[in-house]
Amino acid sequence: MLGLPVWRASLNRIHVTRTDTGRGRRCADLQIHKRQGPGAFRLVDGVPCVLPAPAVLGTAMLCGVEAGVIAADAALAAHLVTRQELDIWLARLTRHPTVSAGRMAVELADGRSESPGESRTRLLLRSLGLGDVVAQVEIRDENGRLVARVDFLYEPQRTIVEFDGLVKYGDADGRRALIAEKRREDQLRDLRYQIVRLTWAELDRPLVLQRRIQAAFARTAASHPDCGV
Repeated sequence: MLGLPVWRASLNRIHVTRTDTGRGRRCADLQIHKRQGPGAFRLVDGVPCVLPAPAVLGTAMLCGVEAGVIAADAALAAHLVTRQELDIWLARLTRHPTVSAGRMAVELADGRSESPGESRTRLLLRSLGLGDVVAQVEIRDENGRLVARVDFLYEPQRTIVEFDGLVKYGDADGRRALIAEKRREDQLRDLRYQIVRLTWAELDRPLVLQRRIQAAFARTAASHPDCGV
């Protein structure tokens, strides 16, 4: 209802929240939660709906940290929620047994991610332990002209990581997009950057991605020994 992504959530049981002060209850396919205080709802197309902050935290607490981060990233990017609001709701839920998942999701959230794929990529890169990686970086040439805004950059190693979503290049618009992307990558390589592109499938193969990034680091070190690895 809020337009936020719900990543790999089990829909075997639907979760709703009471709008009155009644007790919660649970059955095979439905769980009704107690109201979390006044002002917890807003109307969406005339239907009462929980606010974005508890929706995000509930996603993390019910579906796991990764799902929570994806929802939080999207909510922050769409300006549906602020970090202050998320912190306020974390304080309200402090005694909930799974609140630690919500807290971790908020700590890892970054509204600069532009898709669930980018959110998952950021979490994966963080887990690989290859050093600090920065999201949504502008790359400029020696004259200060903007060449590209890249998804992720290992700056000392001059290695760019780009997430490829579902892109179709079959029609005329797609072919033009492919040509433009090729030109963009050529310009980045001329500026001595290594580029690692990954797809949805590779997000589930972390060791393969780790080896590819390390190989890019090695190419940088071999061609430009002044760059750290």
